[in-house]
Amino acid sequence: MTASDRPLSSKGKELCILALLCLALLGQATCQEGIYVDALVPAEHEVVGEDQYVCFRVDLPKQSLKIVGVDPLSTQDVVHHMLLFGCANDGPANEAWPCHMTSPCRGGFERVLYGWGKNAPAMTLPTGVGYGVGPGSAMQSLVLQVHYLQERPAGDQSGIRLRMTSKSTPFSAGMINYASYFTIPPGKPKHPIENQCCYSGFEILKGFAFRVHTHALGRSVNLERIEQQNGKQVSNELCERDPQLPQGFAPIKDNLLIRPGDTLKATCMFDSSAVHSPVNAGATHNDEMCNLYLMLYSQLPFFMACYGSPQVDRHGMGGIPPAGRVELDMHASWQPPGPLGAPTLGPQPAAPFAFGQVSGVAKGHNSDIWVFQRGDVVWDAQSFRSDGQHIADPTAFVQAPAVVHLDQDAGAVLSSWGENLFLMPHGLTVDFEGNVWVTDVGLHQAIKFDQQGNQLLVIGKRLEPGSDSAHLCKPTHVAVANDGTIFVADGYCNSRVVRYSATGSFEAEYRLPRGEMSIPHSVVLDECSDALYVADREHSEVHKFVISDQTLQGTWNLKQSGQVYSITVGPYGTILALCWAHREDPRLEAVNLVLLTADATGGGPEETWRLEGVGAPHDIALAASPMPVKGTGERTLALFVAETKPAGSMLRKFLFVPQGTSMADMVEAGVMEADQSAELIPGGHGVEAHLAHAHQVGNEAHNSIGNVVSHKLHMPTTLDPSSGDPALTLPGHILHQKHEAASDTVASDEDRTGSVDDLAVKHEQAVHTGLIQSDIPESDAREVVNKEEQRKLRSQVPISSGGIVGYHAATQPQSAGFGTAVSQLSSFGMPFAGLFAVAAVVLWKRLGDLQPLTAHGSHFAV
Repeated sequence: MTASDRPLSSKGKELCILALLCLALLGQATCQEGIYVDALVPAEHEVVGEDQYVCFRVDLPKQSLKIVGVDPLSTQDVVHHMLLFGCANDGPANEAWPCHMTSPCRGGFERVLYGWGKNAPAMTLPTGVGYGVGPGSAMQSLVLQVHYLQERPAGDQSGIRLRMTSKSTPFSAGMINYASYFTIPPGKPKHPIENQCCYSGFEILKGFAFRVHTHALGRSVNLERIEQQNGKQVSNELCERDPQLPQGFAPIKDNLLIRPGDTLKATCMFDSSAVHSPVNAGATHNDEMCNLYLMLYSQLPFFMACYGSPQVDRHGMGGIPPAGRVELDMHASWQPPGPLGAPTLGPQPAAPFAFGQVSGVAKGHNSDIWVFQRGDVVWDAQSFRSDGQHIADPTAFVQAPAVVHLDQDAGAVLSSWGENLFLMPHGLTVDFEGNVWVTDVGLHQAIKFDQQGNQLLVIGKRLEPGSDSAHLCKPTHVAVANDGTIFVADGYCNSRVVRYSATGSFEAEYRLPRGEMSIPHSVVLDECSDALYVADREHSEVHKFVISDQTLQGTWNLKQSGQVYSITVGPYGTILALCWAHREDPRLEAVNLVLLTADATGGGPEETWRLEGVGAPHDIALAASPMPVKGTGERTLALFVAETKPAGSMLRKFLFVPQGTSMADMVEAGVMEADQSAELIPGGHGVEAHLAHAHQVGNEAHNSIGNVVSHKLHMPTTLDPSSGDPALTLPGHILHQKHEAASDTVASDEDRTGSVDDLAVKHEQAVHTGLIQSDIPESDAREVVNKEEQRKLRSQVPISSGGIVGYHAATQPQSAGFGTAVSQLSSFGMPFAGLFAVAAVVLWKRLGDLQPLTAHGSHFAV
């Protein structure tokens, strides 16, 4: 008997147990909670006949969770495809029903989270990305749709395993899914089916993986971006895949940056040369389908179904909470610069930076906020000469840094510049390339800067007010289209919006057909609807112009809410307005946030929120709420309000609180964190070390945000015999073990070797090792959880508060029809020491007599 064959001595066993018990003392601090949920078609549900669809609600733990991976537990000889849906409504878990051509969610907006077909391997989301479900999320339940090809065989346990975590993720996963109805004529070797939609919102989305689906006639499915270049429509292919390969999610190299206003077109190419009659789109395997699923991430979740036109739920996940409240963020983590001249308390030194009048605020694209402030300059009755156009003192520049770059969550100053450059700062905009645009009503100019303060372009003549194509007069605000076209609100003297080319050449202007706007004060674009929105401040109206022909399409009357100072684009293309109702009695003044009705041709307010404690509001910006430390509730919206009071102006921050929820509920659900001593997870910038790092590398990250790379992904078709990985590296499914051991960073493109020709044969070997580990851009990678959090997140021995969670191999799913594969070896609240004690007994038993131990009644397999 060799040394390796001998059983451990009694002393050795005792040492093993002692070591495990010592680890138990650290268990509370070091164990990452993880939960596996097996969602299997209930054993008692019969399936008779061809092409039957079965839906059932997944039995989830009653807690807030994030889905971070999915393992398929089906084979293509039994199941044609599976789709996982997220539903807003809840219902009984142990229920299955036929769902051929019916809504899986049984009403309400349904969100596709995952799809599988043709023996596709497992999927793991990029580190730091997850789907939120349960308390704190608009997704209250999950429904799995299973399409059986034939009668369900005896003993079938088809379904999926969900890998979930109770820890927060900095980014939320989302989906754009394409589907359409069509007819394919016979005898056509190439017959394309096209479907396109435009993304309307305010965040840049990052697409990282895609899945395609057709039936037998499909030959390829691709995704293109449709954009305007030099007045012409140009298509750039982003990714492409053969639908006859395993239909799982494949990575998109370099990540796809999707800007508001981007149109994405999916095209399926069919070959009907061997078909003698028309083939329609339909639900059976004898029909055809044209589907593409684009998986993406952002700080707020985004879901859109493209059925020839976009279908969204503007009050759903990532949207504006219906009938909620907007409350001032009093959380201690929010510490922006205070007002200029504010007294200090006791012996505390004066703050290193302070705000004067805050005239402009805009969201950046890297968890940041940009502010335009006037320092010690105050706009009052003496600021301009009697003509109201020329600045009284053209030498009185703002001496303090006028442009201030802030952390979105903490309010800390990341950078600042603009000393002695501006006379009277007004509006600020950050375009989708990361450039900073400002307007100065004293200089009569709109100016473009990079993020370091280098001047790139100037529109208007310095200190020369005018109304022709070369001049501006007290311009107020700028909007920039994706192709670089510039729109300037002009302004206090002129009643127009002027359009310029990307290089600053005059193109057109927008005016009311009758009468004049009275101070066009703010402008935003919705390129998806070819719309320019203008805040007509003194008339308390918002106008919508057609960008292409300058015609007025509609007007919203907001007189009941006050004068319109600022407008902004919100989630799912919503338009929000900041209104200030002036009153002679200050006690009757009101500051309101107004959601415009969704009518294309105008209307009024759909919903109004009172903003308490705000004085002299001037501008607003939207962003995601702070990153939670505990819990997995989805982020809500944060609203930033710039004040221009003569003294005491601040940048105020509000949070949207959903109906029926209090701020305390949000803290409990993990949307906020109440523990003031806790550090925020990166992705918020609440950690001081992270902020220091952001100072060092922020310029590089910000400058890269606009570099959208068009990429065609050709999936390899042969296995790589030289791969040294412990299991196959499949296209779109990257092994993470060796990268974790060697580096703290996410996998690089060079790591993505290996491919597949016979995935169906090799699927079983790789089902638990596959990943979608598409690289998160460097600016985002700095925000995701650290290496230790990654390791815990993917731990193969997950721990929950109720006990050890059983790990079932894909080939041996649990026998029960539903539910979480959990071994309740202890009651809830059992100390971690008890868990490790159980583990010690198991280890002792196995080391002592080398006999397997199976707790059959609890589905816990060792």
